[in-house]
Amino acid sequence: RAGAFLDVLLTCLGCGIIVMYLVFMAQFLTAFLSQIGIGAQPSRNTMIIACAIASYPPSLPSSIGAMRFMAVWIYLVLVLVAVLTSVGLVTCDHSKSNIEVVKFSPAGTLSAFCIFFFAQMYHFNLYTIFSSLQPAPPYSQNFGLEPSLADITRMRKIIRLTAMFTILICAVISVTGYLSWRSDTNQNIILNYKPGECGPGTMAVTLALQLMLLLN
Repeated sequence: RAGAFLDVLLTCLGCGIIVMYLVFMAQFLTAFLSQIGIGAQPSRNTMIIACAIASYPPSLPSSIGAMRFMAVWIYLVLVLVAVLTSVGLVTCDHSKSNIEVVKFSPAGTLSAFCIFFFAQMYHFNLYTIFSSLQPAPPYSQNFGLEPSLADITRMRKIIRLTAMFTILICAVISVTGYLSWRSDTNQNIILNYKPGECGPGTMAVTLALQLMLLLN
C-alpha cells in the first residue's frame, strides 16, 4: 500500500514539475521574442506545446550519462545570472522604492513555496545519479576503495560542494538583484534590464544570458 501511494505521489509531483517548467519556458520565450523586436508572437499555449515537443526527445534515453553536460551548462547559466545582477547593480539606474529587510505577503509565500517545490524534484535525482556512478578512475583519491564505500564518499563530496556553490550563487543573485530593483522587480528579471537604463556591457550580458537559456 505504501509503495502504491508513493508511486502516485511521485507521479503527481513529476507532472506538476513538468507543467511548471513548460509554463516557465513559454513565458521566457515570449518575453525573449518581445525584447528582440519580434512583433507577431505565438500564444502562451502554443509556446507550451512547442516547448513540450522540443523537450521530449532528450527524455527518451534511459541513461542519464549525457545529462552531465547539461548540469555544467545549467551552472554556467546561474553564474552568468550572478554576473548580470552584480554588473547591473553598478551600471543600471536603481529603483526608487524603499529597501525592506523583512517583508511577508501571501504572494511572496506562495512564490517561495513554488521554488521550494521545484527544487525538491532534484532530490529524487540523487538516487539515479548514485546508481549511475562509474568506478573511480586511477587518479581519484577514492581509487582502490571498496566500490560501495567509494560511491558514498564521492556522493557526499558532490552534495557538499553543490550545496555550498548553490547557496553562494543564490545569495549573490538575490541580494544584488533586490538592491537594484527592490519591489519593482519583474517576474522575468531580464525584462528589468533596458537599454536606456543600463550600460551596453550589461545589455550584452543580458543578450548572452537569454541565448544560453534558450539553448537550455
